[in-house]
Amino acid sequence: MAGSLTDFGWFTTWVDEQLALCLSFARPIGAADMLRVLGADSDAIETRTLREADDDPTVHRVLMGHRDGWRYALEHLTVVGCDPESLQRLAGPGEAFALCYTQTISTFLYARGGELVSGFDMDAPRIRYGSEPGKFDAEMAAAGFLDPEPPGDAAGARLVAMLFGIEMDQQMLEGPLPSA
Repeated sequence: MAGSLTDFGWFTTWVDEQLALCLSFARPIGAADMLRVLGADSDAIETRTLREADDDPTVHRVLMGHRDGWRYALEHLTVVGCDPESLQRLAGPGEAFALCYTQTISTFLYARGGELVSGFDMDAPRIRYGSEPGKFDAEMAAAGFLDPEPPGDAAGARLVAMLFGIEMDQQMLEGPLPSA
């Protein structure tokens, strides 16, 4: 079981430093397939840190990694992986989820077997998506999403740890990582 919500305080600071980002996780999926779904060129892979990948905001870049049996992608300034159709393609016969943070929305989405199963607006959790919108109600409550006051971005990292056993840290998000 993951630690307390406060263990992820760094995540709120990290998200606040980004203009817009999407963290997509999927299994099973190959690196080339994930890059293709996200619109990145799998023939142009270089190792970059998040800061280096952000050197030209006109170029769509995706950082990739592998953690706890999941392949993940980090998009900065784009949120292709948070599009329901893209997430469904990432899930394929397996499963995928995404955390999306922009200046106007913060969303969690989960797909399994090519279908959008569940999702919600992390700032207004009563706004739900998918065929089973209440699937993660218990975990949402434990992460603080159903409290009267918004829990902050750290709750997204906490939810990921609770649901999927993935303990995110800054190194896995900032790199250096393969980038296309």
